[in-house]
Parts: sequence; structure tokens; C-alpha cells
Amino acid sequence: MWIPAGDHRVPGTLALPALTPGRPVPAVLLLHGDLSNRDENGDMFVRLAAALSARGIASLRIDFAGSGDSEEPDLALDYPGMVADATASLSYLQDDPRLAADRVAVLGLSRGGGIAATLAGTVPGVAALVSWSGAVQNGYDEEPDPHDDAREDGYVTVDLGDREFRLSLGWFDTIEASHPLQDVLGYTGPILAVVGTDDNIVPPEVSDAFLASVASTDKTLHAIEGADHGFTDEEAYGDEAIAVTTDWLANRLPA
Repeated sequence: MWIPAGDHRVPGTLALPALTPGRPVPAVLLLHGDLSNRDENGDMFVRLAAALSARGIASLRIDFAGSGDSEEPDLALDYPGMVADATASLSYLQDDPRLAADRVAVLGLSRGGGIAATLAGTVPGVAALVSWSGAVQNGYDEEPDPHDDAREDGYVTVDLGDREFRLSLGWFDTIEASHPLQDVLGYTGPILAVVGTDDNIVPPEVSDAFLASVASTDKTLHAIEGADHGFTDEEAYGDEAIAVTTDWLANRLPA
């Protein structure tokens, strides 16, 4: 499906459970991490969508600029653009009569977790927030050398093996200027943070600081022992992340 978002459209996959006329179901917006796509590595979001659907919860997973089926160029990718596309997708879910507008959650993996936090803290109506290895911290210059190269050339090319992805100077600048932790501080809805103890990309301590800072009184931290950043090194890691998340969402967003 395609979600209108200003001068472009956002590709997504909407997974629906069995529907009963007149009984709208809860939904979750799924936001992928850097240089990934809406299915996520190891098809984690595909597997999560199936698990949610079995519990009566819909989900919408989307591709950010330059990713997956996006019609936008990779150079269009930056933090404000991701927030704008996620916001348009959230509004789409809230406006769908088959879905319960007051029971729409957001979930993000890695950078997607930062985008989800910004949405939860700045866009009214987010019913719950889930962070998977979420980069819920205020921005800084994460890659100084590539950032310098982008200042000189306008972009940096990243070799992903099967393709190349160009990260623009705007991407580096807006990531450095982003402040998802500041954005989410006042959020009072329920929050789940799932982390891997062996995450060497976004250390678990980032989620500790996030949960310690945010205003919500319904905060859950689940650490998966030995798990990597994306929960894909072993199938059991992904199974645990999906099971914990599905149970938690089913309790917070009753079908």
C-alpha cells in the first residue's frame, strides 16, 4: 500500500487480523533502522506482524526514503523526513475506520526507536511506545570521519553488499541535531524497551537512561541475554523479542 505524505508517498505493508464489523482493532506502526527496510533484518518485522495479527492487532510497516520500495532517492533521507513519513503513517492508521484510533502504538528498531520516541513525545494520541535496541538519545556526531567526507563531497556512499546507499550531508547534520530523548521526556503512556545484552551498536545503557528520564510510570525493560543489536544472531533472540513484545502490546492495547 501507499501512504500520502506531502509531495511523495510512503510504501508500506498493512497486516490485518480477522475483522468483525463494528469492532475496530488496535494497531502498531513499525519503524525500521538505518539502511534497512520495512521487513527488517531477518524478517523481524514480518514475523512480528504475524504474531500481532494472531493476537488481534494490526500493524503497518513502512520504508523510509531510499529504502525498500521507496520512490524517493536515498539522498532524501534525513531525520525530519523520517519523522514526517512516520507521522503521516500514524495519521493514516488513526483515520482507518477498521482500526481503533485511540489504540495505535509505535515501535521502532535502532534509529526507528528514536523516530518512535519523537512521535510519542510530539504527536498526540500515541497509545504505547516500544523501543527495540532504540537509539533514544540526543544527537551527536556519530561518524565524524564520514561526516567530514560528506561536508566535502555532499554525501558518502555506503556499500551494503547487494547495493550502495548514499547518505547525504543533510542526514549527518540532522542526526547530529536530533533530540529524541528530549522529545519523549513528557510522554506518559506505557513504554517497553527490549535490549540485547551484547548490543555493540546501541548499548543497553541507552535504554536505561531513556527509561529513567521519561515521565511515564508504566515502563518495562526486557533484556535478552547474549542478544545482538537486531536480535538475529540466533533465532531464539528474535523469538523472545517478538513474544515479549506481542504479550506486552496485547495487554496494553486489548483487542
